[in-house]
Amino acid sequence: MIAGYRRLAAVALQELLVYRVAVLIWVVWSLLQIYLLSVFWTAVYGGVGAVAGVKPPVSIAMAGAYLVSLLLSYSLHFLLMALLACTAFWFTELQGVSAVFWLVLSLLSGAVVPLWFLPPFFQQLSSWLPFQGLVYVPVAIYIGRLAGGAVWLALLQQVIWIGVLSAVLALVWRAALRRLVVQGG
Repeated sequence: MIAGYRRLAAVALQELLVYRVAVLIWVVWSLLQIYLLSVFWTAVYGGVGAVAGVKPPVSIAMAGAYLVSLLLSYSLHFLLMALLACTAFWFTELQGVSAVFWLVLSLLSGAVVPLWFLPPFFQQLSSWLPFQGLVYVPVAIYIGRLAGGAVWLALLQQVIWIGVLSAVLALVWRAALRRLVVQGG
C-alpha cells in the first residue's frame, strides 16, 4: 500500500516537473517570437528610415549592442508587467494602479519625451530606476547618443535590473501564492 502511494507521488512529481518545464519553454519561446518579430520590424523600419533619411547605427558593433539592448528591454518589460499583474492578488481594482504605473513608465522610460529633454532631477531619478532600459537605452544606442563605455554600462544596468526584478518577482509570487485561496471544483 505504501509503495503504491510512493509510486503515485513519484508520478505526480514527474508530471509537475514536466508541466513546469513546458511552461518555461512556452514563456521563452513566446519571448523569442516577440523579439524576432521586433528585429524584423526594426529591419523594415530601418529600410523605410533609410529611404526617409534616418541613418542606421554607426557600426556593426552598435547595431549588435542595439539588438542586445532590445532583447534586454523586452525582458525588463516582461518582468515589470508580471509585477504589475501580481498586484491583482492584493487589489480588487487595478485601473488606478495601472494608470499610475503607465504614467511613471511613459515619463521615465523616455517613451513620451526623450530623457535628455527632461529636467536634471528627472534624468537623475530615471538613471536609478529600471524604466530607462525599456525605451531610452535601445533608442540612444541606435541613434548614437550612447557610445563606447556608456553603451556597456547601460547594458550592464539593464542586466542588473533584470536580476533585481526577477528576485523581486519571485518573492512577490511566493507571497501571492500564500494569499491565494481557490474554492470550488
